[in-house]
Amino acid sequence: MVAIRRRDWVINEFKHGNQPLLVATDVAQRGLDIKEVRCVINFDCPASGEAYVHRIGRSGRAGAHGSAHTLLTRDDARIAVEILSVFKRAQQNVPPELVSLAESAGSACKHR
Repeated sequence: MVAIRRRDWVINEFKHGNQPLLVATDVAQRGLDIKEVRCVINFDCPASGEAYVHRIGRSGRAGAHGSAHTLLTRDDARIAVEILSVFKRAQQNVPPELVSLAESAGSACKHR
């Protein structure tokens, strides 16, 4: 029960602007209605394209501007394919590194 109260307190501090930075786990990707999140940084790759959408959806809500950054490694190539699809559907500029990583997932599958 103490952990839940602590979590709620931390989220409220962030929501009300008393704390400018929130470090969170996957738990924060859904169900948090926090306005004016300007930047989301994913230090670990989401498990799917859908999880990616929910994580980055914390920024730029309701017409506001925001940015999202996701750190990917070669081990994330499979998910890069899904993230690339999200970029294309949203008609976003696609970083060439994302294309390259997604393409490497295809070649890795061919070598197995």
